[in-house]
Amino acid sequence: MSDRNPKERREKKRFPIQGNILIDGKIAFQCMDISEDGMYLYTGRSLEENRVVQVTLPIKGKPLTVKAQIRHNEPGIGIGLQFMDMTDEQKKTIYRLVHHVREHSVDAADRKRNILLIDENAISRQIYKNTLLHEGFFVFEAKEAGEAHRILKETLPDLILFDLSMEAMDGYEFLSILRENPAWKKIPVVIFSAVETPEVKERVITGGADVLLIKMKTTPFLLADTIRKTLQQHSPPL
Repeated sequence: MSDRNPKERREKKRFPIQGNILIDGKIAFQCMDISEDGMYLYTGRSLEENRVVQVTLPIKGKPLTVKAQIRHNEPGIGIGLQFMDMTDEQKKTIYRLVHHVREHSVDAADRKRNILLIDENAISRQIYKNTLLHEGFFVFEAKEAGEAHRILKETLPDLILFDLSMEAMDGYEFLSILRENPAWKKIPVVIFSAVETPEVKERVITGGADVLLIKMKTTPFLLADTIRKTLQQHSPPL
C-alpha cells in the first residue's frame, strides 16, 4: 500500500464517473470519481475507516472485483477507497478504465451536477434524490439546515435545493446565511415552497435564490429541467 498521506491521495487526479458499485457483493453505492489509486463513492451509510472491503466495478458488462481499504468516511457525504493488493491484470484494467474516463471527460461547464438536497420529510427527500440520481446528478442529502452546514464545510456543491419550511431554521434564515458567507454566496439556490404568493416569491428572490418552485406543482421532469437550466446560467462563458 502507498505510504502517502490522505491529503496527497485526494489531490491525485480524479475523474467523474457514474455507475453503481458493489461493496462486499451486496451493498450498492453511487460512484462519484475514480483514479488509478482508488474511488470516491456517495453514501448515506457509515462504514468504519481502515476496513478492508471487496469492490465490484461493472466494467463493460464484466464485473471486476478488487480489494480496497476505506481511507476516510463522511456519513451523508461519501467514502474514499484506496485500491490495494491488485494483480498486474487488475491494475491494467483499472488503468484502461481511468484513461477511458479521462478521454471522455466532459468540460467543467457540463460537469456541474453535485446537488445538496435539504428536506425534513424523508419521503420527499428520497423521491427528489431518486429523480436527480436518475437524471445523472450526484446528490448530498441533509434533513435540516444544521446537517447541511456540516456538509458545506466539507464540500462545495454546484447547487443547493431546499424546502422553505424547516423547523429549527427556516429557509429564509438559511438562505441569508448562504448569501452572507463568502464561500457559499455564489452557489446557485433553488427553493421549494408549499405556499404560492407574490410576497413569498419576492422575499425568496430578493434574498438571493435563483428559482422558487411550488412543491405540489413540481414534477420530476420540471425539477431536473430547472436544476439543469439554473446550472447552465451559472456556468462560466467558454
